[in-house]
Amino acid sequence: MDHDDYFDYEEYYPDYTSDPAFVACKDALTRFFRRKHTPYYLTQLEVFFEKQYFHWITCRAIKSLVSDGYLTEHPITTKYGSPVIFVARSTPKSDKREQITQTHIKSKVRLIETISKPEFTNTIGKHLEFLVKSELRANSFTIEAEDSNEYRGKKWVKPGHDLDFIATHDKGFAIGVEVKNTLPYIPREEFVIKLEICMYLGLKPIFAVRWMPKSYIYEAYTTGGFGWLFEYQAYPLGFDAMAEKVGKSLSFPVKVMPELPSRAQEIFSNWVKRQR
Repeated sequence: MDHDDYFDYEEYYPDYTSDPAFVACKDALTRFFRRKHTPYYLTQLEVFFEKQYFHWITCRAIKSLVSDGYLTEHPITTKYGSPVIFVARSTPKSDKREQITQTHIKSKVRLIETISKPEFTNTIGKHLEFLVKSELRANSFTIEAEDSNEYRGKKWVKPGHDLDFIATHDKGFAIGVEVKNTLPYIPREEFVIKLEICMYLGLKPIFAVRWMPKSYIYEAYTTGGFGWLFEYQAYPLGFDAMAEKVGKSLSFPVKVMPELPSRAQEIFSNWVKRQR
């Protein structure tokens, strides 16, 4: 995710430089890079620090360290046209250091391009949808529609957005489910739209995702919904070698999952039991 993707958050945090979390994150990154000479991919750092800091806080702290001159950006464009930003601790320029840096970046970019292929992202996206669908059925849900924005005669009028699943439960309530098997958060604009669709259609919103901020979870909760987190990006069976390579090389939380994590199953089942 590029720096520009977080500009919208300045609406919510206009003076983020005085935010204690921003200051603490900047200090943590400074200590982190004090021991590191190799460049790191922006998303790597956001995910690495996500249990302490929101992704947008880490992103802003990195950008601030670049402005301070402590870090240097190394932007790359992949063959799929998407920008990838690496950062490394600023050091006196030398041909040897630059060669080492570029060699390291190129090796990481090759792997990033592999896991960015549309056929790969589609495969793991469909895999998590399959796992979620199976777990819904195990909790007595009936899938009423897929990739839909219509329920019981009501249709979301704005084009371009729908829900992955609309499902009803034996208890008499219905849910709208959005599944995201990605490392970055679901984009803020998309999150809000999915909430609005669910409220308009009279559905409880369910966000089945690898990770998202507590503020999103709370917003889903206040509208009767649920933030269903799995922590790891789910890979299908047969992707063991790729999962190991991505985990070791990029430090991403990825795991081959034949089913959803048992803890996630338990938490969701308990949520369903509390519904009326």
